[in-house]
Amino acid sequence: MADLDVEAVLQSMSAAAATVLQSKWPAIKSFATAEFEKIAQTVVTIGQGVAAGTITQDQAPILLDMQKNASQAVLAALEGMSVLAA
Repeated sequence: MADLDVEAVLQSMSAAAATVLQSKWPAIKSFATAEFEKIAQTVVTIGQGVAAGTITQDQAPILLDMQKNASQAVLAALEGMSVLAA
């Protein structure tokens, strides 16, 4: 399994968010970037755990679903922050 480049994923996520949020991006950039890094690192950790056998095939989708839910909460918070920044 090829390792996911957390920095590349972080850059892609930040660029996408900056494009969508436009003028609001500077106000939430530091918070968003920290959260995006957590998301990317969690996905990498799950993948490494599956590869190493410390996370089972049954556990991986549950952990990914938990991360998805956490990501949705972060995106909702970012949306709220962007409204406040407007």
